[in-house]
Amino acid sequence: MFRSARLAALLAPIATLLAAPLAVTAHAAAITDPSGDFLSSFVDARTPDRDVVAASAGFANGVFDFSGTFAGLAGSTPSSVYVFGIDRGRGTARFGALAPGVLFDSVVIATPGGSTVVRDFLANTVTALAASATTISGNSIDILVPAALLPSTGFAITQYGVNLWPRSGLTNNNQIADFAPDNGDFGVTVPEPASMALIGSGLVLAALTRRRISRSPAPGSAAG
Repeated sequence: MFRSARLAALLAPIATLLAAPLAVTAHAAAITDPSGDFLSSFVDARTPDRDVVAASAGFANGVFDFSGTFAGLAGSTPSSVYVFGIDRGRGTARFGALAPGVLFDSVVIATPGGSTVVRDFLANTVTALAASATTISGNSIDILVPAALLPSTGFAITQYGVNLWPRSGLTNNNQIADFAPDNGDFGVTVPEPASMALIGSGLVLAALTRRRISRSPAPGSAAG
């Protein structure tokens, strides 16, 4: 009885782990961007919702998740537009001297109160996303994009580069308010099952324990 109680106590944490959803950890965290660092070339109102303070890009289950956080309520200024540039392997510096380190070959363009589209410069296509793909909440915007709309042009997904820039329109570079990061791209977070090895060990331990219990003599019987 005492042995069974001890085994039950040892196996309880494993049972809890096996019943819980699989946990994941990620390779990278969101990048931050200084507040108030508007481009000197920006000609429109320097409102908080055009000032990036954080950005991230993730990939899981065949879907990219692009997110940006701003110094003020996202989309609160009319004409504000949010653009994520993605370098899938053949990105170029399309802004020239303004941001030579910002490389991209496709963009995701979100217009608050309007549509969100994915533009592939190499395939020369523009695809509208469902309205549910874009969520604006408080100071943040979040966009879900199927992987099929951002196929590799040479990079593995873990090599994709991303930059976020708010704009006051889509016609001239002087409408770009901020780059995050300032002159470069950040990576895509790809989660991995961090608990897989632990779960596997738990399964083995549970199997060995069950085997040991089944071979243990019944109370009061002779061993051997």
